Amino acid sequence: MIPPSLSNSLHENLHEKISLEKIIEEIKMDEIQDIIEITYSYKNTGNNKKVNTTLFEKIGWRKKWENKYIAYQTTRIKLENKKEIFQKYIKQLKNKTLSARESIFLWTLEYVNDILQITLLGLPFEAEKRGIKNTIPESIQKSYIDSIDSIESKLFWWDVQSNKYETTQSLYKFQEEMKTIKEKEILNTEEYDRLSWYIQRIKSLPTFDENIEKHTTKKHNYDPLREKIKDTPIKREDYKRIFELFHQINKLKKWVIIDKTKSSIYDWHDNLYIPGNKSYETLPLERVGKLIQHEQSVHFMIDANNEKVLGKFRGAKNLGREEWLAKLLDMIFQNHSIQDLQWISPSIKLILMGEILNGEEYLDFLTIYYKGKGSKSNPKKIFDRRKRNYSKNLPGVQHKDTTYYRWSKRLAEELESGKDIRDYFTAKVSFEQIPLAKQIAEEENITLTYPRLLAELIKAKLIGKHLNKEVYIALLKKKYHFLKEDHLNSAKELTRDNTKKIAEILSIVKKYLNPMNASNEEERKKLEEYNELLKKQKRKS
Repeated sequence: MIPPSLSNSLHENLHEKISLEKIIEEIKMDEIQDIIEITYSYKNTGNNKKVNTTLFEKIGWRKKWENKYIAYQTTRIKLENKKEIFQKYIKQLKNKTLSARESIFLWTLEYVNDILQITLLGLPFEAEKRGIKNTIPESIQKSYIDSIDSIESKLFWWDVQSNKYETTQSLYKFQEEMKTIKEKEILNTEEYDRLSWYIQRIKSLPTFDENIEKHTTKKHNYDPLREKIKDTPIKREDYKRIFELFHQINKLKKWVIIDKTKSSIYDWHDNLYIPGNKSYETLPLERVGKLIQHEQSVHFMIDANNEKVLGKFRGAKNLGREEWLAKLLDMIFQNHSIQDLQWISPSIKLILMGEILNGEEYLDFLTIYYKGKGSKSNPKKIFDRRKRNYSKNLPGVQHKDTTYYRWSKRLAEELESGKDIRDYFTAKVSFEQIPLAKQIAEEENITLTYPRLLAELIKAKLIGKHLNKEVYIALLKKKYHFLKEDHLNSAKELTRDNTKKIAEILSIVKKYLNPMNASNEEERKKLEEYNELLKKQKRKS
């Protein structure tokens, strides 16, 4: 017989799961996933007009012959209806005592509700880019932008021009780049002066502070071993097999699929997609290691844990934290340090310019800037990305990208202060929600999965054939000084079942490092030099 207290507990837990599943089913988060992540797609419609396919085709109208005004109204009505559903459940959850799982879910609902509000406020500006007349009077359009800015400040923290450090360092970085641009002599005098004039406007901001010391990035020692690994190409069928073996070793239920419709390596639900195009016929060995560190050791691990802890839904404000956790592991694999994450990202200074320049000036700035750098980047596409939900004419840009740098800085600070990196793998939640996710995992005895740094193990085994545990742990301690002792040990503890899989990965990699397999004389010489370096590294180890 089940004791009454336990029976009540089981009933409450069952009721919670049923109610949350019902909510998830009704709100249909997958339908608006691109909107939640603000990953809009655009396509040209002629006459310098672009349709936001994410909003006006996926959400609005899919039939090409339908009236664009109907598509706009359909999108608006669908988003308003969706927002009403979110608000209904937000109100219900706020009126009850919440479990840890429900608290996370309420936070998520509130976050998505704010995203929907931004989307609705920005809808007239997105429609305007399609050629639909903006019905908001020009006299109050700025108030719409101010409202969007206000909500974005809550979601993605403050704007760049409000931050002294970011504003000042952005100018310093631009000044460095202007020296290089001048040396390249791609711009004529008038273009160079115009670009300088745009950048100098940063100095007029009240947050610019010349007393802030210029940040200088640390120079790393040249690593010839890394250079050789970086240049070694691996065929698609072989790196696909490496990914499959990684999934098996870590018990990840994901298929690896070659898909001709994909343009980049793409993780979605239960599959990892590899593009079937010519660009992905081979990948450099180092990039394969980076992908294992970035996609599989972070995103896949968190996905697997999230399903155990939160089921079908994800927490809020997770994107920036998770992306920079992934970036941290792939940078360290390349011999960078955790401090390298704390320098402001390129996005910060470009967002700052979008905040202070009107639309025409901003597009002109981006056009000259990328021309001067000799970049093949498309300024108009970058302009569209920066202007998501914002007017193409008024100052203002979307701020999701600011979170990447800001989360990286916070992540670095927390790890350096002694926080356990494994906490960040608990679920797809924000920093603030981690204790709640951990509480669920502990109360329900959920076994979580953590990265065991397999890419580092393969790299180390290339250097030292008979790699013992002590040498390997010492290597990891040096590179990953913030990892706890038991985590370092678990990184080395691989079962006998995995030994064969690791040996297979090594055999694939070594096949490409054999000079006899080189396709030409130049490549053969590089591989011979590489093998000499391996011998030296082995002697040192």
